[in-house]
Amino acid sequence: MLDWTISYGPITIGDPATLPAVNFTNLDVTSMPDIRTSDVTLIQRDGLWAGDDYMGGRTVSLSLEVQAASTEEFNAANNLITRAFSPGVSGETPFSFQIPGLANGRSAYVNARTRRRSAPLDASFARLYCAYEIELFATDPVIYASDETAITIRNGAPSGPPARVSVEGSRSAVPAITFTGVTNPKLTNVLTGLAYSATGSGTFTATGPTYLPGERFLSLSDTTGNTAGTAVLVWRDTWV
Repeated sequence: MLDWTISYGPITIGDPATLPAVNFTNLDVTSMPDIRTSDVTLIQRDGLWAGDDYMGGRTVSLSLEVQAASTEEFNAANNLITRAFSPGVSGETPFSFQIPGLANGRSAYVNARTRRRSAPLDASFARLYCAYEIELFATDPVIYASDETAITIRNGAPSGPPARVSVEGSRSAVPAITFTGVTNPKLTNVLTGLAYSATGSGTFTATGPTYLPGERFLSLSDTTGNTAGTAVLVWRDTWV
């Protein structure tokens, strides 16, 4: 996707080369979802007993403007918006965006469905202008990076060079790790000394540890010191 673009179903907004008549003037996709609390009132005491918090769904608000140069362009743009933002058309589908400052500037998406579309007809219609207020709802509030992140770490003797592993999302990530050409490999955080070990030989995949948001530098070693060995960490960054 290009910067400052939004895509949902058949429509891509923000690319003047493909749909010059439509622009968005407001987008709220990163406000925190409603929180369900499970705190319990204490009897005959001040305060509450702290329970776990859980997120509800996410509401996505979008404002669009249509300003066409011809009646044909006006008709086509409004028809495309109506087609894309209609309730019950395809259930929850990816609402994708790439906006500098959101999701670390990466292409990302949230799975959502249309819940409201307002486009009152007024005198501006005669000037081929129309404004829309659209509301979508996502039962899964998590925002997902469109592309997975993959980092390759190479083995050495006694260990390979450290590789920077950065979780860009706001939530922890648990990577799938594919080891190749190693026996009982170990990934070590060179700054903290904390290590993750896996049991296996040759090529195999394991579920890695939980990495908090932020960066760390990991080195790979194994019991054989095979310098051709590798570990490939793959995960998808997420935000709330």
